[in-house]
Amino acid sequence: MAYRFFLLIMGLTLFSALPQEKVTITRIRSAYESFEYREVINLSASFLAEADSSEMKKVNEVLLMKAVSHYALAEEAMTRRCFIDMLKNDKDARLDSAAVSPKIVDLFDRIKGDFLEMLPENRSQGTIVLPEGGQNKPEPQKDYSGELTLVRQQYDIYRSSVIRSLLVPGLGHLHLGEKTYGYILTGLAVVTAGTAAYYIIDTGIKENNYLAETQESAIRAAYSEYNSAYKLRNGFLTAFGLIWIYAQSDILLFNNSLYLSPDIQTVNNRFTGLGINFSLAF
Repeated sequence: MAYRFFLLIMGLTLFSALPQEKVTITRIRSAYESFEYREVINLSASFLAEADSSEMKKVNEVLLMKAVSHYALAEEAMTRRCFIDMLKNDKDARLDSAAVSPKIVDLFDRIKGDFLEMLPENRSQGTIVLPEGGQNKPEPQKDYSGELTLVRQQYDIYRSSVIRSLLVPGLGHLHLGEKTYGYILTGLAVVTAGTAAYYIIDTGIKENNYLAETQESAIRAAYSEYNSAYKLRNGFLTAFGLIWIYAQSDILLFNNSLYLSPDIQTVNNRFTGLGINFSLAF
């Protein structure tokens, strides 16, 4: 039975390494037009993972369909994330109110306004020169509440994903929209943790059987069974531990895209008298 579990885990790992069918934008449009919003989100995640810089126009179209799908499923935080990614690709992006709900257009315009204010080229510094030889006066303090709102929203998404990943490896990736990767990690975690739990119980039973034996021949056989279960238990516990550590490392090192453009350190330096602490406190 143990070998079947090992084969299952190896099969899941090998499956993830096999080349998958490339998701086309036509397929995403078809699901979008059929109001299959969850399918749109899953397909979009795969498409965006494979897209390159030469496909920015298609990427933004896919991000828009993904954003609308999240909005339809009452996932506004993910909608905002998609819009921010669109603006990172093209800060002049616009939505057509004839093709998209006015509520979504309004949300996009508000996010765009805050996003554009955050760009370095739109942030004048120093003094304002008055016409006709008037005296210079210091620039009035700007209101950075819009930028903070956007950053905090991304932080909340990321913080929630970290908490989910700590509980079950892969759940954090699913929360971030990385469906394929998330399902693989979650599947491996559940299989290894479940099998480890089984062998923890099995090891305890076989240890009691071994300690209860009095005949030498039976003692050897009971010890062999106990030792085998003991090794399998430790093997699956180790496998789960490695999967757990890998999931946390990946989400902390490679998925911490909290920052708008420019990165938060640059923005923090430009905020006059403003400090932002993004330490994760659970």
